[in-house]
Amino acid sequence: MRSSDDHPHRLDAAPGRAAPLRDAEPPRSAIATDRARRPSGGESAPTSARRHSPAALTAFARSLPIAVGAPDDRVPAVAEILVEGDLLGHTTHGLQLLAAHFGEIERGAMRVEGEPTVLGGSGRADRPTGRSAAVFLEIFDPAAFGGLDAFRRETGWLAEAARAVPARPGGSSLRMPGEAALRRRRDQMRDGIALHPGILPGLTPWAERFAVALPGAVGAAD
Repeated sequence: MRSSDDHPHRLDAAPGRAAPLRDAEPPRSAIATDRARRPSGGESAPTSARRHSPAALTAFARSLPIAVGAPDDRVPAVAEILVEGDLLGHTTHGLQLLAAHFGEIERGAMRVEGEPTVLGGSGRADRPTGRSAAVFLEIFDPAAFGGLDAFRRETGWLAEAARAVPARPGGSSLRMPGEAALRRRRDQMRDGIALHPGILPGLTPWAERFAVALPGAVGAAD
C-alpha cells in the first residue's frame, strides 16, 4: 500500500492488488432503512443469522484499519470502541462505521493521523485550517459535593423507585437508561455478537482488497 503523491491521504492499491474501491458504500443506508421501518416501541435492529466472537471481531477491527493505513498506536482503541458499540446494540456506532471511514480516507476527507489539542484561549475566531472533531467533556467528582456514598445512596434510591412504577396496560416495565444495553452486552459477551446483516458484506470488499480474513462465526443467532 502506498500514498499517492497528488493525493497524500488517498489509498492506492499495492502492487498485485485490486484498484481502489471508488464506489464502496457503507451499510449505513441499510441500517437507516431498517430503523425507519421499525415501530417506535424500541425494538432492536435486525441481526445476521450468525454470531461472532467479540475477540475475533476486535482482532478483525484491528487488522483491517492497519492494512488501510491507520497508525498502529491508535487502532487498538478504535477497534475496542467499535466492537463495544455492537456489544451494546448501538449498531450505528459499531463496526459499520469502518466502511464509511475507509471511503472517507480514500477520498481524502478523513486523516489517519493527528494529535488531540486542548482549546485554551483559541477557537473558531482564530479561523483554524483543516478539519476538527471537537468533543466537550464535563466531569463531576461526587467527593466534591456530598461524597460518593451519598451519591450512590441517592441514585440507587431513584433507580429502585423508577423500577417500582407499574407498567401501563400492555406495556413493558420501566427501565433505567442503559439498562437494556448492558443486559445485551452481557448476553453477547457470553453468546457472541449478532451483527446487523449489512455490516460484514459492507466490509468484505475492503477485506478482500487488503487480504484480511473475515471473522468466522461461533454459532447461530436466536
